[in-house]
Amino acid sequence: MNPRTQLPAASALAVLMVGAWSYVLLAPVSGVRVANHTGDILRNVQVCVQGGACLNRARLLPHESWRVPTPGERTCVEVRVPGEGARQACVNAEDRPGVRLVVTRQSGIQTQE
Repeated sequence: MNPRTQLPAASALAVLMVGAWSYVLLAPVSGVRVANHTGDILRNVQVCVQGGACLNRARLLPHESWRVPTPGERTCVEVRVPGEGARQACVNAEDRPGVRLVVTRQSGIQTQE
């Protein structure tokens, strides 16, 4: 690379990185977050939206969370966790952006803001 173009190229790269980090940290939170507070590994966790589209996660480790994007229109999100009776929870993700669905051992799935 030509020495005269190194400084402008490095400056442009720095500006792009600052912009990317700003977007990641300051962008509005969308979708839902599923958190595992059971103390066990959850297997085959499924998050579905109205219309039948589902995302699956093979395993969710204890105290790990999974951010699931949701479509822009009003949609109800349902979380299914197989095991001791399939536990389900439904929440409107657009009315409650950034909602967190916490899977617990005692009471199934709870919602938290």
